Amino acid sequence: MDDFLLRLTLNDVEYGTGELTVSAQANNFSGQSSAYFHLEEIVQFASALNAYPLPREGFPHLAGGYWKRKGHETEHHSAIIVHSIGQEQNSLLYELEQEHVSITVYPVGFVGRIGIQVKLLLPFDERNRPEDRFAVQLEIGTTYQQLGEFSKDLIHLASGEFHETVLLI
Repeated sequence: MDDFLLRLTLNDVEYGTGELTVSAQANNFSGQSSAYFHLEEIVQFASALNAYPLPREGFPHLAGGYWKRKGHETEHHSAIIVHSIGQEQNSLLYELEQEHVSITVYPVGFVGRIGIQVKLLLPFDERNRPEDRFAVQLEIGTTYQQLGEFSKDLIHLASGEFHETVLLI
């Protein structure tokens, strides 16, 4: 069994959006969750992973879940409000109220190592306590070469050429 795994699967692709299911495993910790994204957001995230070196701040980041219009109640139809943190114009109108998927990529040290922080959370009903929510956060270590291959696979995933992409370390 591999010590580190990151699997992204794209389903329910329609009108330029799709449900991205993310599974991650690091040693004995694992989790899975999903959120809807615009396919173009996945491509933009994948393209940001090709930066060399990765920036020391403003890391490539992809996050999704339940969004709400600022000043309004939660929008439970996350397929309708699909938005990533990187879109400044939409972030003026919407805010992420329940994060279900978060992937952040950043440099670790000065020797070419890369960290991929994955946070996966299951949706919770607002009538329940937030502490009743299931969540996992882990870091997967990789290299620029492996990250570059993963980036290409993500672009193929968003274009419909792949149904799933896996990063095994």
